Amino acid sequence: MADRSIPPTPHNYRIWYEYAAGWNPDLTREIDRLIASGEGFPPAVMERLHLTHCTPLAEEQALTSTSHSAESTIQYVIKRLGEAMERHADASSTLEGLSGDLVQLSKDGRDHQIDHVLHRILDVTRSIVDENHELNERLTQSAGELEEARRKLDQAKRESRMDALTGLANRRMFDAELRRESHESNQEATPLSLIMIDVDHFKRFNDTFGHRVGDEVLRLLAKVLMQQIKGRDTAARYGGEEFALILPDTPIHGARTVAEQVRKTLAGRGLVNRETGESFGKVTVSAGVAIYRPGEPLDGFVHRADEALYRAKLAGRNRCEAECDRPMMAAG
Repeated sequence: MADRSIPPTPHNYRIWYEYAAGWNPDLTREIDRLIASGEGFPPAVMERLHLTHCTPLAEEQALTSTSHSAESTIQYVIKRLGEAMERHADASSTLEGLSGDLVQLSKDGRDHQIDHVLHRILDVTRSIVDENHELNERLTQSAGELEEARRKLDQAKRESRMDALTGLANRRMFDAELRRESHESNQEATPLSLIMIDVDHFKRFNDTFGHRVGDEVLRLLAKVLMQQIKGRDTAARYGGEEFALILPDTPIHGARTVAEQVRKTLAGRGLVNRETGESFGKVTVSAGVAIYRPGEPLDGFVHRADEALYRAKLAGRNRCEAECDRPMMAAG
């Protein structure tokens, strides 16, 4: 930031911190493009980067736009239905009056005027039929528009809870699911385990082979995690190269088994450049496992899983540690 004369404001610091950490692939690509083009980073560019990549603004805009579209269609349909109901009420009143006229004319024996009244009844009836036909067509069209709006809204909601790079739950969804499952655990007295997983030496992949390979590493891990979950389990990208598995109804030994399976599966694979056959090396992870303690703050739960992950890193990486395995080691 100093080399590019960028003021160390909180927004600017967040942008460059996420860039350095590699947490936000879209932000990384945009900054790399700006550096390569020599465009620089004036305040307007920094503000745009923050609004586009470091706030939920884009997600909120997508949801707002879709909601407005659905609301507009609904309001139109309500208006048309109201107008149709008024017209039908007027037509019904007219028909009722004409029916009364027919009865009275029949009583009075004025048959020559009955034809005139019948023609008016037919005209009103045709008008109602035409109006109903037009209304049905518009309602059918509006139903399609509402269904499309609903589909877009569902998609926007999914995307607001999904990590764009890996397809896993994002941090927002992770927090929501952890709250939900901890509440369930408290209510039902069932076990709830958490696995925190970190890619070993991830920066080396980015620095040696570039961010595209780093992205592939994250996608590979995400794919392995998705293969391990079932039922109400949640796989999430916690941030950067750190991932998490929320495992309801799972005791700590079961969660440790899952963590080991993830570790072994990844350790047995490698990344290869499909065009050149060049090997990018093995991908390994370290994992920490913790069990939820009823009523505890969730940040404490996550912290204990992170502590176990830290022990796995200190012990040499490419391993799993559970909170009950051994006491916390001091860094040295």
